[in-house]
Amino acid sequence: MKRTSPCRDEETASLLRAAIAETATSTPPRILMAMSTVAERLDADAYLAREDPRRTELIDGVVVVDQPSVLHQRVCARIHRALEAWTGSEHGRGEASWPLDVRLDDGTVLAPDVLWFAEPLPADATRAPRLPELAVEVRSGATWVYDIGPKRAHYERDGLACCG
Repeated sequence: MKRTSPCRDEETASLLRAAIAETATSTPPRILMAMSTVAERLDADAYLAREDPRRTELIDGVVVVDQPSVLHQRVCARIHRALEAWTGSEHGRGEASWPLDVRLDDGTVLAPDVLWFAEPLPADATRAPRLPELAVEVRSGATWVYDIGPKRAHYERDGLACCG
């Protein structure tokens, strides 16, 4: 069976572009975004073993805390809906997912905003069992430096094509 990607399907790519453009044209309120790093360095095993209710990622051994804004979550929802529509339109188109921890190396565990896997995930998975074929990071005022810097470099190093 020929495997396709949502980024290569023109209709889905168009829906994704429209969702992003629609959100980009709305004028968001001016908000001070907060993001913090935790001074303690951890390896991936220690990071994954801890319990922390905050939304965090481990980037090169440093815990980064980010609580997304409502606007950020709206963009994520639109992208997820477009991927869900694409995956559901034909058998064998994989699965879209909300954030799951993706262990990239001993010092980096990322949780992309939206993921797409070519093969379905186990229903009881709490972490990504493998690297996704597509990882979407919606840029926000608090984390864009990480999104276009170290996170993008890690994704590309591990074989995920970058398109943004």
